[in-house]
Amino acid sequence: MSVTTRELIKGVRRNDPNCFEKLFVIYRVKLFNFSYRQLRCREDAEEIVQDAFIKIWENRATLNEELSFNSYLFTITKNLIINKVRRKMAQPAVFDTLGEYSAQDHSTENDIIYRDITFAAERAIQKLPAQRQLVYNLSRRDGLTYEEIACKLGISSRAELSDALSFVG
Repeated sequence: MSVTTRELIKGVRRNDPNCFEKLFVIYRVKLFNFSYRQLRCREDAEEIVQDAFIKIWENRATLNEELSFNSYLFTITKNLIINKVRRKMAQPAVFDTLGEYSAQDHSTENDIIYRDITFAAERAIQKLPAQRQLVYNLSRRDGLTYEEIACKLGISSRAELSDALSFVG
């Protein structure tokens, strides 16, 4: 950790908003890029950056200038990303995002986050009722169209099809 970062952390611990702002300026782009690679949504990534720095400010009294601020900040960010993904599990776009995982950045930290998110997604799918799990798997994993799923499951009425597929998106 550079002396500059140590001094800024000491300032933040002393409730100095100028030091906090300087830390924000130093880390915001890096944090945004990391969040965006995981979430694929500009608004969500911006929200994660804000939330991470809110947590830093709220916990400023416990900051340790001897430890890696970068690691601490990215651990907070990783946890915020996982929590955001868990909250969005009912939204099918999350499952599509997992399929678009960036092959460009396979750092150990990103691999761990990807595994965590994938595990959370799988648990959410397993909590769905059996019929919806089946529909999800036929749609997302097998690539069947809604009409093919309806035919395969013997669903004839439009209302039944709409109900069975409502969560798939």
